[in-house]
Amino acid sequence: MLFLIMISEKIIFLNGIFISDGLRVIYENDLFMATKPLIWYMLTIFFTPVFEEVFFRVILFGWINDKLGVWIAAIISSIAFGVVHGDYAVFGGIMGLILLVIYRYSKSILPAIVLHSLWNTFIFYREYF
Repeated sequence: MLFLIMISEKIIFLNGIFISDGLRVIYENDLFMATKPLIWYMLTIFFTPVFEEVFFRVILFGWINDKLGVWIAAIISSIAFGVVHGDYAVFGGIMGLILLVIYRYSKSILPAIVLHSLWNTFIFYREYF
């Protein structure tokens, strides 16, 4: 489990959208976005939402739900989602809860992935264009 969280943090750092100010300074001094925008775009819009939704909604929420029940699982998985989004932790937690509700009511992870991808697309274009 810890390994998956560490991978998630690395992906979020590579994603570059929800990182702390200290990490943002490191990122902005990097030429990655300038030299490989297609890879950056693919990570931001496609890979990260799929990974995060599967990890936080299917794996983490599902595991905690089996052990402690739906309400505690919803709270813990939403807080964890917020925490890995750094400076946007509160908004990330709220968004995590919204994505969880979508996942639970649709009984499919796909709508949550689509919404997450759309949100990341909005942020990506707001940040870089």
